[in-house]
Amino acid sequence: GTVSGMIRTFHNISVANKIDISTIASGIYEKMVTSATGLIVGIIAYFFYTILTSMIDRAVNKMEITAIDFLDILHKPASK
Repeated sequence: GTVSGMIRTFHNISVANKIDISTIASGIYEKMVTSATGLIVGIIAYFFYTILTSMIDRAVNKMEITAIDFLDILHKPASK
């Protein structure tokens, strides 16, 4: 969207053969809207990525603790 907005801006300039605010406004508006949308999507994706990685880290930690407890049980001397 950002690239297409700038392409539209330069196309409008070439067609109109002059630089005027009305000539470039629609392309710049498209560029700004798509950039803002991209930032919002990126921030939301990063937020969920952080939550997912913390959940995975907790699960791995629990598995490591369980494995260590199991190995401790295996290495206990047998009682007679």
